[in-house]
Amino acid sequence: MDGTTDAGNIEDELIVLLHFVKDGAKEIVGTVTRFFAVEVPTKADSDGLIKCTGNALKCLGVGDILNKAQHLQATKGPILIGVGTDGASVNIGEQNGMKGKLQEALPWLFWSWCYAHRLELACKDALSSDLFKEIEDMLLRLYYIYEKSPKKCRELAEISEDLKEVYDFGKGGDKPLRSHGSRWISYKRKSLLRILERYGAYILHLSALSEDTSVKSEDRARFKGLTIANVVSTNTMQWPSVKYICDKITSSDGNAVYEYQGAQLFDYSVTTLQKCCDRAVGDLNRLTESMLNRLDWLDPHLLNAILTILDTQHWQETASTNLDELNVAIDLITAHFRLPLQSKGVCFAALRDELEAVVLYARKFLGIDKEKYHKVWYKLHVSPDAAAWKNVLLISELLFSLPFSNGRVEGIFSTLKVIKTDARTSLKNQTLNDLMEIKVEGPSLGQFNPDHAIDLWYKDTCTPRRVNYSDSAGPSSSCAGSVSSRAGPSMSTTTLGPADPRAAGADEVAVMSLDGWDSLTLLSQ
Repeated sequence: MDGTTDAGNIEDELIVLLHFVKDGAKEIVGTVTRFFAVEVPTKADSDGLIKCTGNALKCLGVGDILNKAQHLQATKGPILIGVGTDGASVNIGEQNGMKGKLQEALPWLFWSWCYAHRLELACKDALSSDLFKEIEDMLLRLYYIYEKSPKKCRELAEISEDLKEVYDFGKGGDKPLRSHGSRWISYKRKSLLRILERYGAYILHLSALSEDTSVKSEDRARFKGLTIANVVSTNTMQWPSVKYICDKITSSDGNAVYEYQGAQLFDYSVTTLQKCCDRAVGDLNRLTESMLNRLDWLDPHLLNAILTILDTQHWQETASTNLDELNVAIDLITAHFRLPLQSKGVCFAALRDELEAVVLYARKFLGIDKEKYHKVWYKLHVSPDAAAWKNVLLISELLFSLPFSNGRVEGIFSTLKVIKTDARTSLKNQTLNDLMEIKVEGPSLGQFNPDHAIDLWYKDTCTPRRVNYSDSAGPSSSCAGSVSSRAGPSMSTTTLGPADPRAAGADEVAVMSLDGWDSLTLLSQ
């Protein structure tokens, strides 16, 4: 579950459904995240978000999420088993947040703080030194030099075109990429690599600008400062791009002069390089420590148990006569999810025997030391002996469907902002949902068959649009006949339910249907 404020200054909660699938074409198992709905909470506090979530889940047949008994009695409908959110206090607060209130009602609930967000925060913690602030400032200044100047961009492109015959600039454009305005560190990495790939072109152009008398004196000083400081050459050595730079550095005059894409590197030597490498190792150690601190939020024992069961390559390392580690893991998982598993008819007494049979079968026939885990689990699900370990397979579907990241929802935010712009702030919520469904999950224009939509248009009127129109024969005019001859899948209305998962979001809510486990994800920011 994750949210955003749209162009109409309305708080929108994006909801996605993450569900377990067996992909016969690729012969793997996994999860698919699909758009489900956009909800508007009455208030953006924990109670408002819980009410918003409950209303969205009702159309899937999910019982009251604040009433454990009623929730479990709805055996024919899905059961809420997991929620994934970002780290906002309204989401993960133990007392007044969604997490505390929902886990009090549903104690088995698996709550995951989005791993993508936590890893980004860990990187931010570890790379917060003055060095990285200097690099970020350099990227920001270069971006704004070219951002609103077609002339400078054209001159840079001409220089790059000339230098491409000498240096390998790679693919992509010449203009600096935006590195600010986003929490994701990948933006800064892409921006830095763009500068490194075309470093020689930037240095030549900035040098020319610093000597151009038609440019204002203060601007010339700014360009000259960037060139002389040589920020890229000296400081990015300590970014995790050391090898990228070193492979392209050339020397002359008996290693007295070092150059990178034709630009001389000052203060560069083997000693300097070694210091940079040592600094990079220290940064990586801090990054590792920061990640461990951020990831410690989730119960490490439960997480380790989940990985132990799903990681089939680990089964090969376990002695055939000693399944204690796997048994401990399955016991911990069943203890945590006991109530929802029990309501779905799982036989706990048979689990250990089934797990041993699954492991022995996989070792003997599936080559688990070489195959990826999602391929092994697919073969287990389609095996002729699958009925013999149905309880273990059901638990595997549950584990695959647990939410861990809301990355999919971040992309859907962009789609929402494209659809609901400043000129369309009065869009009704149902219309917005329909447009989002078409944009995110609909077929491409070349695959779309409009026959059904045309049928609805003909019939949705008090006065017949065409006197000679027949529902069974379709449009009888020559114009309608030419349209109906198009190939492609027809579009029909969809009834939501456990068999028709739809989804999209950052705060993820996992639900179990009668035949398996589905995971619903909701977004809120």
